[in-house]
Amino acid sequence: AIGNNSEGVSGVGWHLSHRPLRSSEQDFAYTNDIIHAIMTAADVGHKVVLLEWTLPWAPLRSCATYVKGQGGLLVAGGNFSEVSDFGDRDDDDVILVGFTTGDDKLADDSPSGRSVDVVAPGEDLLTAKDGGGYVLVRGPNAASALTAGLLGLIWSA
Repeated sequence: AIGNNSEGVSGVGWHLSHRPLRSSEQDFAYTNDIIHAIMTAADVGHKVVLLEWTLPWAPLRSCATYVKGQGGLLVAGGNFSEVSDFGDRDDDDVILVGFTTGDDKLADDSPSGRSVDVVAPGEDLLTAKDGGGYVLVRGPNAASALTAGLLGLIWSA
C-alpha cells in the first residue's frame, strides 16, 4: 500500500521503496526457491528482507547470516509456533517475530520463547486484498511485515 495518500490502508514506512520477490506462484514453495529469493534480495542491496514462508532452522540461519554479510537484516514470521526454542535470540542473525492479539497479549499460536526477538501486533490488521478491497489478517506474517517496515523506517532515518 502507498502511504500518506489519504486512501485505503498504509504501511509503516510511507516513503520506503520495496520490491516483492515471489518464490512460488502456488500455496507452497521449495526450500531452494525460498533461499534463492532471499539471496537475490540481499545481492541487489535490500536492507530488510522479509520472509513469510517457514524454512528449516539451519537454512534460515544460514540465509540470515548471508543477508547480514551483505549489509541487511532477515525478518522471519513464518509458522514457528510449534518449535520456537532454537537457542538464544542473540546467537543468530534472524529477526524472529511473534505476534500479539487485539488486547495486546501474546497469541496462543505465536512463536514464543528465547528465540523470538520481538513481538508486534498481529491480529485483525486491515490490509489490501488481491483484486481490490480490504481484508483483516492475523498471524506472524502480518506482524513480521509491520516489523520489517519499522526496521526499514529506522534504517532510512
